[in-house]
Amino acid sequence: MISHASELADELDPLPAIAQRRTMPTRPTSAPLKPAHPASTDEKSLDEDDTQPMVRRRTTQPSADDSQPIVRRRTTQPRAGDDGTAPIGRRETKEQAFDRETRAAEQALAWDDDDPRCPTNWSTGYRCWLTAIVSLCTINATLPSALPSVAVREISADLGISVEVAQLTTSLFLLGYVAGPIVWGPASEALGRKPFFVGAMVLCTVFQLGGSLPSANAAALLTTRFLAGVSASAPLVLSGGVLADIWHPIQRGAALSVWGVSVFYGTLCAPSIGGFVITSYLSWRWLFWLQLFFAAACLVVVLFLPETYGPVLLMRRAKQLRREEPEKYAHIYAPLERADNSWRSLVERTLLRPLKMLCVEPILLLITIYHSIVYGLLYGLLSSLPLIFEGVHGQSPGIAGLNFWAIAVGATGAMVTNILLFRRYLWLYPKWQGNVPPEERLYGAMIGGPILVISILWLGWTGAYASISWVAPMLSLSMMGLGMSCIFLSLITYLVDTYSLYAASALAGNTLVRSAFAASMPLWISQMYEALGIQWATTVFGAMALLCVPMPFLFWRYGHRVRGASAFAPCLDLAIRDEVLHGAEPDVETKAVV
Repeated sequence: MISHASELADELDPLPAIAQRRTMPTRPTSAPLKPAHPASTDEKSLDEDDTQPMVRRRTTQPSADDSQPIVRRRTTQPRAGDDGTAPIGRRETKEQAFDRETRAAEQALAWDDDDPRCPTNWSTGYRCWLTAIVSLCTINATLPSALPSVAVREISADLGISVEVAQLTTSLFLLGYVAGPIVWGPASEALGRKPFFVGAMVLCTVFQLGGSLPSANAAALLTTRFLAGVSASAPLVLSGGVLADIWHPIQRGAALSVWGVSVFYGTLCAPSIGGFVITSYLSWRWLFWLQLFFAAACLVVVLFLPETYGPVLLMRRAKQLRREEPEKYAHIYAPLERADNSWRSLVERTLLRPLKMLCVEPILLLITIYHSIVYGLLYGLLSSLPLIFEGVHGQSPGIAGLNFWAIAVGATGAMVTNILLFRRYLWLYPKWQGNVPPEERLYGAMIGGPILVISILWLGWTGAYASISWVAPMLSLSMMGLGMSCIFLSLITYLVDTYSLYAASALAGNTLVRSAFAASMPLWISQMYEALGIQWATTVFGAMALLCVPMPFLFWRYGHRVRGASAFAPCLDLAIRDEVLHGAEPDVETKAVV
């Protein structure tokens, strides 16, 4: 059974809670703690998900009546002056005494170890289905970002606007990625994932009409592109939270790898689709009709997505118990019901937390910079690759767009690579007693960093010459996709493991900054290539990527120290780090099945 009472207090005020956890003594190794239930061969034998709040297992076997909820009583009295009690030095009134006694008798609702309502206890097949849903929605979110980029000149001629203004169809959509995560991520941590997932998908579908209707002018097109970007950013932020809710740490790396590569698929298949549309008899507005049809199909699928956020599910359970048997469960509550829901607190949690984390969390800030370079390079390729394959090698827009699939092939290879690397968790998890350091996720970025630099230089210095076959730069794109995706997937899982309960807020801040950088790319990338030439303009990106290569190596060596000073990272591994690294036997028996 899992208790969330102390962990919600961490969310409301993380600093005192983190300090308290760090001073908590470790368990003696002389008496190993046995699991509450025997390990089985299914996913229910896995330990608790470290993205959920810190937990305590029940040490006794469940009673015959498993339908009864498990609760935890308060073990300490409120401090004087807190929760309506009398301040020190003043006499306590009868009302304050009654309130204190009532609160002392309250009981926190928690999950049972094998409660089927707990998201981590859902069947593996069902969780794979949910992973496919959020991955499909992510493709739907990234496909519209790049689809109009191939029709900039057609949009300019039809609407009577300059090419630079027409390029805003891409930039404004990406700016929507900047505005949306500020709300979607933290709000889902307060009210749940599903309402915002469904609501955002509805808006994303409707706003495609701004470009598809013949009566839509330039103002309507640009306005709806920004609003569509705001709504489409929800899957980019919420999907990581959903996967953190339902997957155990051992399995989560593979799930995040499958989802992470979908971020690239939507962007990479857009140029080939758009290229064949604009070279056919169809109008450029059919690009937006295709987006609308695909978004509507994804909306139907996302309706099957259940609520996955544990604290919200516990709150619903507590309300149901009080409604069914009000006398018996009068003092039962869910930790989320004790949250501060004042306007000031809501603004703090939903709007300011991602920005605050970017300012005070060095890990999040530096990884966001690295992601911004990778993401900016991806959207910079939308403008630079046509210069190489259409300008230098004379390919048509549709055929030139097919070269982007080479990046997708490399991204798929990165997904497989990361899944194989994450299999190390099979033995790391018992070794670290269920609290594997997040730095173990960084090997993919260590591999992908040098590969990305080499592939960028390979592209620039082979794609600039017509005497060199187009196959050479195309092959470099496969290596580039491998490097970019290894970096992206590795660092995304590192962020999720590092900030666990605050993963959605961390991803919101990350998405905000990287999308802002990518939004600027279409506005100046073509001018840079014209001024510097294909070779040297591409070399600039290679130099930027080279500066970031040491980053994952430094985090692997010193990341635990940086996390130790964090107000948002749980750092559960630090309490046993010396014990594990000095070869002591783990004091927790666990069996994991992937």
